[in-house]
Order: sequence, then structure tokens, then C-alpha cells
Amino acid sequence: MTEISPRFWEVFFAVFENLPRQGPGNRACAARALGLCHGLPAFPAVLDLGCGVGGQTLQLAEMLSGSIVAVDSHAPSIKRLKSAIAAKGFSERIHAMVADMEHVDPALGAF
Repeated sequence: MTEISPRFWEVFFAVFENLPRQGPGNRACAARALGLCHGLPAFPAVLDLGCGVGGQTLQLAEMLSGSIVAVDSHAPSIKRLKSAIAAKGFSERIHAMVADMEHVDPALGAF
């Protein structure tokens, strides 16, 4: 596989970093996907891999009563998400962390 150049990431983050949601979908899509998850516990543990700045993470926290671990490898995105978590009062329910989604610590538990 060809390695991605540093210039690619520079352009990628210049375009996407300031968007409120850096992937496809919206709140309605997230709600529909949750509706397909039959048998969720009252307080599910959610793992949001590649969370970016947390657009979907924050929506999930509003729709669910459980906890969320949000993981992204881009530290500035996690920093922005942590600010949003504090502002929305979700600090007790959302743990945002910089990590490679391929190597998430199994000590975090089951999701």
C-alpha cells in the first residue's frame, strides 16, 4: 500500500477540521440506526471509533443514557470534542481520547 503524504493530511484537515460533523449522516440517521439496535441495555456502553470532533458522539449522548468512549487519532479534534463535552455537561458520560482505533486498549472494557 502506498503511504499517504504529509501534504494529504494538511489539506484534509484544512478542509474537514472545522466542520461540525466530519462524516456522513445526521441526527436522524443516528436515531434510525439506534432504532435498529434491539435489546440495548438501559445504560449501554458505546465505543465511537474515528469520532473526529464528536458531532455524532454528542448526538448519541443526547439519545442514550449510557457511557461513551470516543476515540480519534487527531489530537486537535479530541481537544475540540473535550471542550464540547464540558460545555454540554457530558463529562461524566463521555471519555474522549487520542488513540489509534486499530489499537484500542482492551482494558477499556466491553461495548
